[in-house]
Amino acid sequence: MKRVVVVDDEPPARRKLARLLEPHGTFRIVGEAGAGRAAVAVIEEFRPDLVFLDVQLPDISGFEVLDQLPETNRPLIIFVTAYNHYAVEAFNVRALDYLLKPVSQTRFNSALERARHHLETRTSYLQRFLVKDDRITYFVEAQQVIWLESARNYVVLHSNGETHIVRATLEGLLERLDPAQFTRISRFAAVNLAKVEAITAATVLLSNGEEIRASPRHISGLKSAHRV
Repeated sequence: MKRVVVVDDEPPARRKLARLLEPHGTFRIVGEAGAGRAAVAVIEEFRPDLVFLDVQLPDISGFEVLDQLPETNRPLIIFVTAYNHYAVEAFNVRALDYLLKPVSQTRFNSALERARHHLETRTSYLQRFLVKDDRITYFVEAQQVIWLESARNYVVLHSNGETHIVRATLEGLLERLDPAQFTRISRFAAVNLAKVEAITAATVLLSNGEEIRASPRHISGLKSAHRV
């Protein structure tokens, strides 16, 4: 059973989403909220798989709700709003989908099917890296990695000002990572799409300020992936 939280400041809107969800027996609403800060508390309490999130809320926005959630183990987010001008920002924060009110059953079903597929497949992807050094063994969460750098039979993980070395090839790691999260930009580098700030004709600017050279044949695919 997949756990769902519904966040909207209008009770009729929450009830409508509940009705739209009724035909989908494998999804169950475990919590609701009518404001942003309450949404953060409900999400932290119930740890849902999926959140239907309004953008405009009485206290803080839906985007600010996401800012207060840890980046690791964040639920899937489907924004539901009456305004289409938030779409670009929604996909920049890696929302799964963006539903415009009034939401039809057909459009809702399509979004939920995407969520179902993502939830069924993402658990098979590598979620964290096992790192060993001379003293300790520890894990680095995949979502915390900004980019990966090939170093022959090793890969250097660049994460928040730190580097970690794992014994693997870049090609081998990319086969185990979610392609919706990580993509190759050259023979020697791959990036976390959520950490990409800008793309030029030959480089990628990342959230940590680093600018990584990208090969021309990967640029067009990278731009398409970054828009998803």
